[in-house]
Amino acid sequence: MQSKGKTANARMWVYVGDQTHPYNVFNFTLDRGRDGPKRFLKDYNQVLLADAYGGYNGVVAGNQITRAGCWAHMKRLGRASLTPQDLLKPGTSLAARPILVELVTKALDHYRAGLRYLLALPRPMVRLRLACLWPILIGLETLLILIHNDHWLEPTKASKLRRIDVYKLVACSIPVVASNGLIRSWVEKLVVEIEASMTQ
Repeated sequence: MQSKGKTANARMWVYVGDQTHPYNVFNFTLDRGRDGPKRFLKDYNQVLLADAYGGYNGVVAGNQITRAGCWAHMKRLGRASLTPQDLLKPGTSLAARPILVELVTKALDHYRAGLRYLLALPRPMVRLRLACLWPILIGLETLLILIHNDHWLEPTKASKLRRIDVYKLVACSIPVVASNGLIRSWVEKLVVEIEASMTQ
């Protein structure tokens, strides 16, 4: 959220419906705390399917909401002969690498779609093009770090782009933002590098 002379972090909470309730609801809060979702869901008494964010624990405490975790990755874990508990054990990163490769491959497809969208934007729309380009570049650079991280599941070995590298990326992207050819070349070079690293 922007105000004159300063910025502040805020959150947009997304509540996705189902076939019976085909609506997506966006709830804006000024922080990441559980008070926002708790207020929004105060009269809700069904199942809350959410990720592992700990803030949801307080949302479901003392009411009729049933907390459910996402099981979408259980098939992937099974194919690698792993359990969710295995992911917490040191040294599991190598055994789980096929899962990482599968997920990175899927992510690359999404980045390619993002690139197609970006290249369709009119060139004079510099700010909009930058707003689309930066997440693509930062995400791909982060995937490159992740795919080279032999200990990617260990919390002390986080795959994170350094702040100085983000600043450099932003600075280097400004002169090329109006050129579809330069943007495509930059992004495709990163994608090729990530794909080559996945086969090693």
